[in-house]
Amino acid sequence: MIFCFVLSSSTWSSQSLIRFSERGLLQGLQKTSRCISIPVRFFSADSLDDKPSAPERSKTMQVFSRPTHDRIAKYVLSEDETVRIDVLKAFTGIDSLTSARQLDEHYNPFDPLYNLRRLINSASSQEVFETVRDSSDVEVSLGGKKNKKASELLKGLSGLYSDLSHAFPSQRNRSTVDFLCETNFGFITIEFQVAKQDYWDKRALAYISSIYGNQLRTRDDYVQIQNVIGVNLLGDGSTPYWKDGRFVRDYTFVDQRNSKNKIPSLRLIQYSLGDANLDHPDFKDNEKLRQWIEFFKSAHEKKSTPPSVDEPVKKAYDMIRVDKLKSGHPELLRSADEFFASLTEHDKAVEEKGIEKAKIGIAKKLIENPKLNDQEISDISGLSLADVKKLRK
Repeated sequence: MIFCFVLSSSTWSSQSLIRFSERGLLQGLQKTSRCISIPVRFFSADSLDDKPSAPERSKTMQVFSRPTHDRIAKYVLSEDETVRIDVLKAFTGIDSLTSARQLDEHYNPFDPLYNLRRLINSASSQEVFETVRDSSDVEVSLGGKKNKKASELLKGLSGLYSDLSHAFPSQRNRSTVDFLCETNFGFITIEFQVAKQDYWDKRALAYISSIYGNQLRTRDDYVQIQNVIGVNLLGDGSTPYWKDGRFVRDYTFVDQRNSKNKIPSLRLIQYSLGDANLDHPDFKDNEKLRQWIEFFKSAHEKKSTPPSVDEPVKKAYDMIRVDKLKSGHPELLRSADEFFASLTEHDKAVEEKGIEKAKIGIAKKLIENPKLNDQEISDISGLSLADVKKLRK
């Protein structure tokens, strides 16, 4: 199978873009031969060609991968606790934070119903319940003997399966977070959201409130419930996310009649990488935050580690070097390249075809990629998770 990629640092023409959007990236890759135009900034030369010529290498070599891709970010935060603590200090402003134990980011660790959700929403369970529901006669045998009560129970549950799946949604849709850790100041989550979503605030609040409320199931004492802080890094750094002149928003519960009265139990801090100006006065007294904003905002555009950065930041740059990822974690590099290429297709298609039509069109193409789950397709296309599921069916 032969693939031909035409790299260009300029924007696509309207005509070629429409043709590309209608074919779709994924459909094109299924052909035996296809030329696809993709902006060069989303790829490293090493990930596309083992031995580029000298002129090509000088133009297209990308030294660092993109740290805003969630899997790259998780890798950075997981490898070294000194890096993890430094990141949390910078984005929460809590200088006295001294510990940050990583928890399982794949599911809410306080949810004892995780296994039940996974069982109910598995493909095999859905198939069994649908088959039983559509059958006029159901017989269940236990120990080689027909069991009427078991048959009635299974038949009854099959009729309630839609209610069960709604009451116990899959964990991915419920409260999965990009990164979760327990600190001496409570639980802190870090979320990376590259594609702009109109409903992101609601989703981010749902994540941290779920982690906060589910602590009751394991602690049985309100006094022992720990605070939860959610940190959101929004956008890929290239364009403004909010466009209101500010790059940070810091939310907590505040008394509407007296702002001195606050409930700090839930705190949501959001940073728009594209709105952040590194020369902003706010950074003069916060060099740590400036260094990490610069890292997540533009590391992939740099040819070397910036001079005079702190040691934890230097470690992070070293971890996302393209040459090191290629030899040690090539799957992370491929995942990042594929994600940003898909995101580019989405952004350009929106300009040409209109927002809603583009969302549906791109989602249909992404569904053809078996490596992407419904939530990732929703994140990239901007289409709601429910609509993605409808399209898949």
